[in-house]
Amino acid sequence: CKEGRCDENCSHGDNYEISEGEKILRNNRRCEDLIYECHDECQCSTNCINKLVQFGPSEHLKIRKFTSKGFGLESTKLITKGSFICEYAGEVLTKSEAIRRNQDNKILGKMNYIFCLNEISSIAAGKTIQTFIDPSRKGNIGRYINHSCDANCNIISTRVEAFIPKIAIFANRDIQPHTEITFNYGVDGRESSIEEKKDCFC
Repeated sequence: CKEGRCDENCSHGDNYEISEGEKILRNNRRCEDLIYECHDECQCSTNCINKLVQFGPSEHLKIRKFTSKGFGLESTKLITKGSFICEYAGEVLTKSEAIRRNQDNKILGKMNYIFCLNEISSIAAGKTIQTFIDPSRKGNIGRYINHSCDANCNIISTRVEAFIPKIAIFANRDIQPHTEITFNYGVDGRESSIEEKKDCFC
């Protein structure tokens, strides 16, 4: 990197820019739904601008009880558009294990937190790559983010030195302090889904 920014020889691209002291997504990103971050095998420094998701959740996140839908997530400070909030982290499952756990959750009356990320490969002739994440046993604060049909965050598949992506959550607009953080679960009833549609309380 030159002066903290990846140069034209970096194969991972230049995904972020500094705005008011914080890293945010660049407006001229080449791919809107996929990020490759630099990592330990790259030649760049530890303060490379193309390293963000790998450092963990944003500060100032707080779990709060919301009327009618249980716990949710908010921030105690302003989150600016393009800011990284947190990863939806958990156990990586096979599809068969994800289906089995989902069925068990229904039988036992438990909440289902399993997330299915569908990616369409441009290399493998349009093949769908699926990643199943379950944070119910091992996870992070991302499991408390609720669904909204008018969500203030987007999901972006992010890879850091691994084929399995991180499910990174970025603000798609400014989010005022103590406003609930949401993303669209995107369940549409296709065969690839393991969960029925969710009610929306927005």
